[in-house]
Amino acid sequence: MIRILFFTTFLSLFSTFSFSQIVSGKKTQKPKRDLSSNTNDTLKKAYLLLSYNNGISFREMSITEKIVKKQEQLNAETKMPVSNFELSFKSEINKHFYYHIGIGTQKYGEKYDFVGDTSISYTTTYSNLAIPLKLSVQTGTKLNLFASTGIQAQMLVKYRKYETTIIGNNETEVIYKKSTNISPFTLASTSSIGVQYNLDIVSFSLAGEYIRQLTSTFDSQKGIVHKPYFYGVKLSIGFRI
Repeated sequence: MIRILFFTTFLSLFSTFSFSQIVSGKKTQKPKRDLSSNTNDTLKKAYLLLSYNNGISFREMSITEKIVKKQEQLNAETKMPVSNFELSFKSEINKHFYYHIGIGTQKYGEKYDFVGDTSISYTTTYSNLAIPLKLSVQTGTKLNLFASTGIQAQMLVKYRKYETTIIGNNETEVIYKKSTNISPFTLASTSSIGVQYNLDIVSFSLAGEYIRQLTSTFDSQKGIVHKPYFYGVKLSIGFRI
């Protein structure tokens, strides 16, 4: 009787163990990856952008005080070429809207030339550290069309006026590094429109850009309201991050 009971118990334990082994060895099916999303959808990526722009700068100016010297000379100034660099970060807000924040240079300038018995010429440049903040709308995936607008905070880091005077055979050059009553901080508007071509890890863009200073370069004591502007072409390369 004991043998029969022992044998029955052994068979019961063996069956339970074998069944548990079969169950534990059962393979589970892994969830399938969702391949419906487009991994090349570059509209959902952020970029670090390096930019270079080249164009023309001038200013809108009004003289508010009669005591300002050389008014005729100031009124005869003309446009001059300038170039700038920028490092910026671009990221999406939603499918078609992006924000940009960056840091770079922003130069403005004007020049003057007079040829006569006494010839006088000079160029004046205002070099700023610029921090643009822009919003943009963008369409497309591989090839994008975009337009952006925003504001740009500017801090003057260098003022230079290179003046050349020729009397007969004598030529004199003078460099002015300071100007009275100049504002250290200014604010500008910035707008651009262009195209962007996206690859897997980089993008390339070409845009027309217009920047207009909203506040005067000089304070009210100078007697001149001076608001420079820039327009030109901007080239950018972006690295996806």
